[in-house]
Amino acid sequence: MIPPEYNAQFVWRMEEILDLYEEPYDPNRPVVCFDERPCQLLAEVRESLACKPGKPKRVDSEYERRGMANVLLAFEPLKGRREMRVTEHRRKLEFAAMMRYLLDDLYPEAERIRLVVDNLRARIHRRPSTRASLLKRRGACLKRSSSSTRPSTDHG
Repeated sequence: MIPPEYNAQFVWRMEEILDLYEEPYDPNRPVVCFDERPCQLLAEVRESLACKPGKPKRVDSEYERRGMANVLLAFEPLKGRREMRVTEHRRKLEFAAMMRYLLDDLYPEAERIRLVVDNLRARIHRRPSTRASLLKRRGACLKRSSSSTRPSTDHG
């Protein structure tokens, strides 16, 4: 449930995103959704027992932890394009590297990339250190991107 004090802001953000999604495809101004998530790396301790007629494959619930990874995903819904990267860390440097990859390698001819990010990354994207990291590589790249934030119901 959305707390009453956030209703207007939530609705405004949601309408902004929905309006952006309704626009026709424009290769010079693609809409790219971006998200990331940490993933726990697990390994099986015992080998699974294969399927037999009438019995499903059996997998032991015990596992071995093998660390963490971070998955970064860029998705262009109107084109059906997905780009994913897996990194060892979840820092602003990895975020900036993914943004450089989008701007320099995937959309070098686009005049502007309209990026839809969650609230957390929107704040990080605006930090001076992230902007400086992007500007080191290519002075015009931030001028070629704009971001919209997805509304969040997490207000804690």
